[in-house]
Amino acid sequence: MKDLSTNILSILRRTHAARAGLQGLCAGLMLTLCTLSVHAANITVPGLDDVVKGDVFAEVKVDEPVKQVKMQIAGVVNRIERSAPYGLMSDKGGKLNAWDTTAHANGDYVLQVVATLKDGEEVTEYFPFSINNTIVKPITTDISFGMRKLPSQVRVGQTFTVATTGLADGEIVWLHLFDKNWGDVIDENLEVKNNSVTFTVPTTSGVRRLQLQYKTEHKTTRMIEVLPALELPKTPAPVEPIAPPTPQPE
Repeated sequence: MKDLSTNILSILRRTHAARAGLQGLCAGLMLTLCTLSVHAANITVPGLDDVVKGDVFAEVKVDEPVKQVKMQIAGVVNRIERSAPYGLMSDKGGKLNAWDTTAHANGDYVLQVVATLKDGEEVTEYFPFSINNTIVKPITTDISFGMRKLPSQVRVGQTFTVATTGLADGEIVWLHLFDKNWGDVIDENLEVKNNSVTFTVPTTSGVRRLQLQYKTEHKTTRMIEVLPALELPKTPAPVEPIAPPTPQPE
């Protein structure tokens, strides 16, 4: 009788353990299904291979609608793009700008991409890669911008020309306009012509940080205050002369 009781107790224990294991399996399966049902945005960077050299044309692609894309490579790039294409070095008229990797040391780097989706959710991905150029161009140090001649107060719609030193015609300079807290306001590409770049003050107002940048090594920033555009005085309508009365015969 004792052996029978022991056998029954053993069977019950095994049954309970099996039931608990089944419940745990179901719970794990439900968690997996729930996890699979959450759709996270996929981020890719076409043009950025595991090993890069020379000129690289890379852009970030996200399979969900986004508000902005932030791209960071320590010592290389730190930028925000709010409209496609989300080029690593921005774009000009939809054509990606080249990243000249020969201006940087060979070695390992990591691109961090933070995509802010339309619902406010942030998705972060990391893309490790290496630069391996046979010949590395020396980083020049004689490039400069004549920003000191800009007035401290400018008006919307005004056009200014800033002298450049050490840049050939056709080179691209980035114009950045930030607020006081370094938030992006305007991001535009300027082409060097006759040792200068020309830009028109965009429609914005307040104290701004105006920055000109060539590639990633040369930046010049100046604080300016942007004032609203002047309203031209309205020209009064011409007044037609009143003809004198016609004399009546007596």
